[in-house]
Amino acid sequence: MTELWCKQIKPGSKQTDYYDAWEPLPGKSGKLLMRVGVKGTKTWVLMYRLNGKRCRYTMGHYPDMKLAQAHNQAVQTLSHILDGGDPAGERKVEKGAPTFSMLADAYLEFHARRHKKASSIREDERILQKDLLPAWGDMKGKDITRRHVIDLLDRVAIRGPVMANRVLALASTIFNVGIDRELVEVNPCYRMKKPGGKEKSRDRVLSEDEIKAVWQAYDKLRPLMKAIMQIRTLTAQRGGEVCSMRWEDIDFDERVWTIPAHVAKNKKAHRVPLVSAVVDILCALQEDTRSEWVFPSSHSSARGHIYNVQKAAQAVQRESAVEDFRLHDLRRTAASMMAEMGVSEFDIGKVLNHSSDSITQVYNRHAYDAEKRRALEKWADRLNRILTGDTAKILHLHAAA
Repeated sequence: MTELWCKQIKPGSKQTDYYDAWEPLPGKSGKLLMRVGVKGTKTWVLMYRLNGKRCRYTMGHYPDMKLAQAHNQAVQTLSHILDGGDPAGERKVEKGAPTFSMLADAYLEFHARRHKKASSIREDERILQKDLLPAWGDMKGKDITRRHVIDLLDRVAIRGPVMANRVLALASTIFNVGIDRELVEVNPCYRMKKPGGKEKSRDRVLSEDEIKAVWQAYDKLRPLMKAIMQIRTLTAQRGGEVCSMRWEDIDFDERVWTIPAHVAKNKKAHRVPLVSAVVDILCALQEDTRSEWVFPSSHSSARGHIYNVQKAAQAVQRESAVEDFRLHDLRRTAASMMAEMGVSEFDIGKVLNHSSDSITQVYNRHAYDAEKRRALEKWADRLNRILTGDTAKILHLHAAA
């Protein structure tokens, strides 16, 4: 073959192979050929034998790969074969290697949906769609290096160092799941330092004026969302637990709401005594519902109850003009004010359903009901004084008020 011949060869009525008389490695098995398709496509192919089996390896296309380049590539490839390599087999493995998108799917199916709460899964999916998949989605998982990780984290850190920490944590977990399932062999995030540094626990506690402003801002929300915010404030329970409240979990006679173990963050059933204000809210809601959920979703595609309250939280911050407000501040503020009123740290922990190592707690579901009720009633009374400015008034809060 010559360069001129390669340029001038025309397609025939069928695909045709033209062997080059030149030998990549004289005396060794290996032939270079040009395959010319009926539409004129010209492809360089190296033929070789491996373990007695005839194999072919596509190297590239003419004229992108000129004749001299094809000769050079053929020598390198055949040398690799004689050293024990199998380029055709390696390419097949490479072609079947999972992409990062496939690793992410495996993470969601075999880890997140089995071990994480719905709100956490949604956050993972948000980070995947915003940061990880646009950067690496089509890349082979095995080809992602620490350099790729560093470059991505540098870009995310411009928006916020803490978010860069979240992206790193999720990426690392995805690769670890991939290793466990033998999809990849290396985690490029291993022992990588958090770009945002060590995060400090948030300690924001609302002042009395801020509490009043936030509570008044609830009036701007639709009734169900207003009730969620009020109950979160009065019970000091987690948002996801309040949103997933069922009527069957409420005992109006005992005035107790039981959070099932599969809903509670620590996977332990938790009894929450209900103060009068919460009972009033629930009774008002019960008059106008046919759902098993206290806070049913209005979206047909949703899974039963309200999940996303972020827009409501933003509306509360906007209407109240309270700076740096987050919904979890409600829980921390309630705990802080209970402590100010003399409630013991131990009893506050019971109200908040913090984990306990006591074996007896597993069997005594009614443990500390009285202490929890006293603590929550103190908090409701304090909230009443903050909102009304009159200790003689009783706080009656209706969801539709």
